[in-house]
Amino acid sequence: MSRQPRKPDAITIGVYSVLAGAALYGSAALGACLDLAANENGKVNLDALSKSLDSTITDTGLIWQMFRAGGNAAKMPLFAAFGIAIYALNKYTSKKKFHRKGEEHGSARWANSKEIKSLLDKPKKPKLPFKIKVHNFFEKLKFWKRKKKEYVV
Repeated sequence: MSRQPRKPDAITIGVYSVLAGAALYGSAALGACLDLAANENGKVNLDALSKSLDSTITDTGLIWQMFRAGGNAAKMPLFAAFGIAIYALNKYTSKKKFHRKGEEHGSARWANSKEIKSLLDKPKKPKLPFKIKVHNFFEKLKFWKRKKKEYVV
């Protein structure tokens, strides 16, 4: 069997879209909680954040109102959407899409001629028609700098 790319089915796409929507809603809710718990200086009171978390997440009208007002409720879903987009691009462009249907994962088999050609080394780049002998040039320089030593016995 040849390697064929796996195509995402409608169920997988539906599950990913529901998870992306839940992540965007959760990030908007967290941003609304941060906006509600912030004081005049912009510092977040963690006690107020923990108290408002449960009631804010279940109140979609409040989240939508805080989202339209701007602030963290609008910024957090943008960051989440950016992260989801990076994940989707990574998933779409990854090279691990191949699967041999009907065979166990990791099972060995002999390669066919097409797969062997793709695994062979590529031909080497052509070299220059002449060689530059830098080593010999430096050897000649050393020869002229040498002093002849004479030994007297």
